[in-house]
Amino acid sequence: MAAAKGSALPTSQQITIASAIDRRWTIMAALLGSSSAVMLFHGMQQEIAPNTGREVALTLIAITLPFQAVWFMIHTYAIAFGPHLGEEQRRTLHRLSSICQLFAYTSVLGLAIIWTSASPWIGGGFLIASLVALWMVRMAMAEARGGPEASSLQRSEG
Repeated sequence: MAAAKGSALPTSQQITIASAIDRRWTIMAALLGSSSAVMLFHGMQQEIAPNTGREVALTLIAITLPFQAVWFMIHTYAIAFGPHLGEEQRRTLHRLSSICQLFAYTSVLGLAIIWTSASPWIGGGFLIASLVALWMVRMAMAEARGGPEASSLQRSEG
């Protein structure tokens, strides 16, 4: 139910936007936490029993950590100063956020490399499932925005 003008109650659109922001925060927090935990535990294992595959995976994950941190800084800034930002500033922050998010998602590749060293089936299955899941999320986001990816998907299905 939409709130009347001047009412303190949030509109359904505001609730939907807040919910989407909460979900993004949750996903990125889980990614950052998982990456940090993998770095800690597999980093200790790397000292005990060095392995080239694990080192490559840990390097890949380490590269993504700053992008994950910057994503949080961008969103914290946008939330705090959103009402005072111009349209161009919002676009720039959104663009930077998207770039950081894409780099952050590459940490999943590092996890797949680590799990492949345990078993090619586990690592391969995880990588394939991760790529499909990320593609599905991107398609759902594009469809929700009414972007060109969504319309091309609808044309190919219909």
